[in-house]
Amino acid sequence: MPHSTPKNFSLIAAIDLGSNSFHMVVAKANQGEIRILERLGEKVQLAAGIDEERQLKAQLSALRWQALNDLVGQREAVIGNQEIGFEALVADQRSADASIERLRDGHHDLSERFNLVQGRFYSVGGDIARVEQSIQHGQQRLRQLQDDLREAERARQETESHLGHDTTLLATLGEELEMLEPEQEMTSAAAEESASALEDAEAAMQGWQ
Repeated sequence: MPHSTPKNFSLIAAIDLGSNSFHMVVAKANQGEIRILERLGEKVQLAAGIDEERQLKAQLSALRWQALNDLVGQREAVIGNQEIGFEALVADQRSADASIERLRDGHHDLSERFNLVQGRFYSVGGDIARVEQSIQHGQQRLRQLQDDLREAERARQETESHLGHDTTLLATLGEELEMLEPEQEMTSAAAEESASALEDAEAAMQGWQ
């Protein structure tokens, strides 16, 4: 039964036939290195005569072939299982590499998103700070306007009070003026008479001189 040899592996068998025994060594060659896999040995008794010797050699050859074939099959099965395990490990490694690459891409995307969100956060924070500052300024301006309004109202009330007082004073002065007008007329008439008398007196004095 033929067996396939895996790639990069070679099986080597060496046989030593003796008169009473035979020995076989099976080794594996891999990348220039040879490692012994199995040692087989068996004692035999040769019968007399050439035919018996030939028959024994034929039996030994058949036995040797059978043993070698079985050993090769076992080794191929072991190597096949190892290759399957190796391929599974390679597949796992590739899957892990792909997962790592996906994680790297995901991490890169998340980093970019984080940077965008962080930048937006800082931008919104700056906007909030400016709005808060504007609100504070508006509140200060409102308080100032309220103070100005109260001051204007107080001034208006004072002005109205002064205006009322001035109106009353003006009315009083008008009444007093009306009361003083006859007296002023009398005083004016008396002053005119005094002036006329003074002129007459001066004229008389000049006449005496």
